Amino acid sequence: MGFNFRKIINLGKGFKTSIGKSGAGFSWGTKGFRISRSAKGNVRTTYSIPGTGISYSKNIATKKGKFKTLPIIIAVVVIAVALIINNKDSILATLENIGLKSNSNTQESTPAVNDTTPSKSDESFVFVSASGKKYHLESCRTLKGNKNKLSLDKAISEGYEPCQICKPPVK
Repeated sequence: MGFNFRKIINLGKGFKTSIGKSGAGFSWGTKGFRISRSAKGNVRTTYSIPGTGISYSKNIATKKGKFKTLPIIIAVVVIAVALIINNKDSILATLENIGLKSNSNTQESTPAVNDTTPSKSDESFVFVSASGKKYHLESCRTLKGNKNKLSLDKAISEGYEPCQICKPPVK
């Protein structure tokens, strides 16, 4: 029995570092997958079923052995695809905000100077969720899952209130 020391520091975005008697190691991952490098230089992948305690670990490199990159590349691609699928709406909204993608679902129109009658193209649209009581812009971060497109007039007449986060038009 000897003296041991270990301190794990969460760096955010899935990164952790572990400082112990043998040195410092680091890891990156999310629920269900983690890749780590120990202080001794060993690299390991761990796959798990969250909440069950069931996991599978495999050393993919040792200090003496060759580093096997294929499992790492596959794992990074799988995680990237999962993150993109889960955050599709926020990624699209970010692309719109920086001007890389135009929003094809909403139409911005400029009213004619002499035209006093509202036309169909001047109508504003907002989005509501099935269970919500507020209406939103399509890019609102609080609007998740199924969303229904309504005209602004219809949303107001049905009792929906404007979201305080995305600040949709109020008429």
